[in-house]
Amino acid sequence: MAAGTLDLKTRPWRLPGACARYLQVLVCAALAFIPWILVMIQGRRVAHGNLRWMEDGFAHRVGLKAWLGGIASAFVDSAELHTRLKGDGFLALLAGLPFLLAGLLAVYGLEFAARRGPAPGRWLIAGLFVATMAPLLLADLLLGGMRSRVWRFQIPAYLAAQFAVACLLATETASQGVCRRRVWQSVAAVALLAGVVSSAGNSCLFTTWDKREITDPGRAAEVLNQSQPALVVTSTSSDNLGRGLVLSRLVGAGVRFHYVPESARCRIQGEGREVFAYHPSLPLRQDLERQGWRFEPVAGSRHQWRLKR
Repeated sequence: MAAGTLDLKTRPWRLPGACARYLQVLVCAALAFIPWILVMIQGRRVAHGNLRWMEDGFAHRVGLKAWLGGIASAFVDSAELHTRLKGDGFLALLAGLPFLLAGLLAVYGLEFAARRGPAPGRWLIAGLFVATMAPLLLADLLLGGMRSRVWRFQIPAYLAAQFAVACLLATETASQGVCRRRVWQSVAAVALLAGVVSSAGNSCLFTTWDKREITDPGRAAEVLNQSQPALVVTSTSSDNLGRGLVLSRLVGAGVRFHYVPESARCRIQGEGREVFAYHPSLPLRQDLERQGWRFEPVAGSRHQWRLKR
């Protein structure tokens, strides 16, 4: 849609030719999405169940915070660090300050590109934003939900924000005024450095930018590594598969994982191993308790238990 809009605005307007070019762009996009469409049709029931969380209530204030935070994350990724430091007011403020400044820079860049950017760039940025935000936001407002607040759904809009800031910095760093040029050169250098530093810092964390619900794999891995050989029992929900992948990267070779389907009876065969439950579902917990297993909480880990008979 963005490419078609740019094409219509930058080439001579002739209705048959313009429609043909726009249709060609849309057909190419549809062909690129054929594998995804086939998978969604084949697994529509599973897909509907996995996406049911997006139908939660829509709050305008939370939505605005998520939109601005998502745009800022295209330049500096300190949100996870801010989340980890939220218990300390000063450190949390310090970690969130680059995030706030990046958001303000992105908003100003969008305003600058709309006002002073070249016409093709303006229409490309507008097309990327509208094609991404409009359908998700409209669905949220009409049907309720949080589709427009999911950061990974907004990647084309974040690309548009990066284009806008690039236009701003390219224009201002080449301005005639010496003082103005040096100020914006400093802003450009700080923006690039902040992005590199935040990405390097967050690469050392245990969670990823869109999976912050996995809050304690570090502590869980520490306990498991101290208890090797160990067996980790968990259920086979889609969330737990991701949690297990994160945790498996952090533990030693002596740790084994046992995934239990929701409808199956759990049979633990962990002779000579300490047994742990990690993010067990309610049916799994009830099944283990009926078999005589006791759940002992692990200090410092909210979703991990040591299993004892």
